[in-house]
Amino acid sequence: MKMMKNIKKYVLSALMVAFMALTLCSCGGKTLEGTYVVYEYGGKDIDTVIAEVKEQAEAENVEITPAQYLSLTFDANKNVKMTAMGATVDGTYEVSGDTVTMKVKDKEISATVNGNEISWTDKNITAKLKKK
Repeated sequence: MKMMKNIKKYVLSALMVAFMALTLCSCGGKTLEGTYVVYEYGGKDIDTVIAEVKEQAEAENVEITPAQYLSLTFDANKNVKMTAMGATVDGTYEVSGDTVTMKVKDKEISATVNGNEISWTDKNITAKLKKK
């Protein structure tokens, strides 16, 4: 009887270890499904940035909204669509810890993920996006 209890404890322990290992392995494969929209660019609120470029956009007969300015849409298959100023390009992404690496055309962009926010710096300008 005592031997049977020890076997049950061993099997239960082995199952728990296997479950924890699977849980840890799946963390590296997480996705960012959803759309993230820029709310801050270059340290300025996106509405301020849009106001600064609105005159130029009006001259070209283009209306700019935050979603058109810059958004990222991630799917479960690790594809990303980057939309900027109304133009969209497709790419792929990988997540490792709190870093997402996006490959769009021939460019690789690494960004920091913090909850429902993504941010990255390029040429000393930081873009911050929030999940819709």
